[in-house]
Amino acid sequence: MRTWKLAVCCVGIGCGTPESQGVDSEDSGALFPDIRGYHRPLFKPGDCPEDFNCSQWVTLCPDGRALLLVTDIGNQGHYALYDETLVFTADAAGDVEAMEFVVVPEDDILVDLDGNVWARDDSPEVEFCTEEVPG
Repeated sequence: MRTWKLAVCCVGIGCGTPESQGVDSEDSGALFPDIRGYHRPLFKPGDCPEDFNCSQWVTLCPDGRALLLVTDIGNQGHYALYDETLVFTADAAGDVEAMEFVVVPEDDILVDLDGNVWARDDSPEVEFCTEEVPG
């Protein structure tokens, strides 16, 4: 079984830089060839409060851009695959600075370092990946 690891780091916790996690800054990492989305429910079906974000999700674009939602803030950034580690790095301050996941390709899931399973999402944020990047 091949896995990639992904850890979640929220603002204030600070998982460090990719270099501190053993990632060579000269290596830009690999990317997925297609748009991928993964999500993790925060509540059992029927238990989510009204007007509440009931899941966390991430969209990964073929050009390396990524959109991660862990609260109600969409954290834009970039991702790359390094050996068995998927690293997300936010472009600006939000509620997440960086995140790493274990990727389990044969089950098509991500697992964060707390052991939470992020299932493949059939409807990722395609618009985010197809909109023109300013600049």
